[in-house]
Amino acid sequence: MYDYGMSRLLVSAVFVAIVGAYIANQNNRNPWLWGAVCFVLPGVGIIILMVIGKAPEPAPLPRKAWEIDLNTTPAPVTVRPERAWWDHLKATDADVKAAADEVSQLSADYEDVLADQFVAPGDKKDYLRSLVEALKAQHAALVEQQAAEDDAAMPSLQAKRKLALEKRVDRSRAMMEEIAANGMICRQTGKKVASMQLYAGRQIDDHGYAYLRYEDGTSELRSGDYFTLAPSDGP
Repeated sequence: MYDYGMSRLLVSAVFVAIVGAYIANQNNRNPWLWGAVCFVLPGVGIIILMVIGKAPEPAPLPRKAWEIDLNTTPAPVTVRPERAWWDHLKATDADVKAAADEVSQLSADYEDVLADQFVAPGDKKDYLRSLVEALKAQHAALVEQQAAEDDAAMPSLQAKRKLALEKRVDRSRAMMEEIAANGMICRQTGKKVASMQLYAGRQIDDHGYAYLRYEDGTSELRSGDYFTLAPSDGP
């Protein structure tokens, strides 16, 4: 059978809790805390709230607490104790300084590795030297790997340069045939050509150009619309 008395008691406790929370909020007190107190002790909670009265208004935060001063100097970054000790060792121990200089010439990051791992073994000098040798071996392996990759890429580079030279020679020969057919007049410059021949001089990148010597005394290396300065000593 439904217990109406218990229901009325529960509704009354909830109502008193809401009233107590409202009064606590108006009195600058925690509404959740006093709402719970009034729910458990309905009459006592309200009486206590009425007796203690209103709490003082919370003081506002000072302006400096929330305002950012852009003119202030930022706080210095804290240096890790082990890194500070490493800097001290470099300043006082010639072996540590020499080791740091030796690995830093390989890579700027290697000194950080050396400093992080140089932490208090039994014999620091032997351990330090082993770290240096390990880093040097690692660096040598990287250099060897890079050299192998460069060697692997060389055939393709040589093939590209050979193809470019063959195209330049074909353009130069076609241009010289055109000049001969045009009465020794260079179409690109409009000047009279006194002599012409394929160039094969000191600079390999200039090979394949036609060396043109004009009647006005000037000369140039030309391959169609591509040209460069001619050497002063000729082909």
